[in-house]
Amino acid sequence: MAKQYRVIIAQEARNELRKELDYIRRRSSVQQAKNVNQGIQEAIKSLANFPERHQKMELIGTEQRVYHSFPKWSFLIIYRVEEKVLRVRVVSIFNTNQNPEKIEDIDGR
Repeated sequence: MAKQYRVIIAQEARNELRKELDYIRRRSSVQQAKNVNQGIQEAIKSLANFPERHQKMELIGTEQRVYHSFPKWSFLIIYRVEEKVLRVRVVSIFNTNQNPEKIEDIDGR
């Protein structure tokens, strides 16, 4: 039987998503923001099964703290797998329309 991981979203990632959804509400519509939120939440929930399937990030992390990421629309969902406790920690929901150098600020979360 496949391992089941508990998926948690770090406060920083929640704050990033909230800001993006507020922006979408203002620029587009409440319904569009709901659709984006639902899609991102579903993508995050899928990490409960085989979270290592997504690419490792080479720009950030160490041997002890490995980050993975995958895209969902214009967002990059960045997370790390805590194998010993079967947990996935989403550390950032990064809007790729931002300055890509901001990704380096995620290291250490």
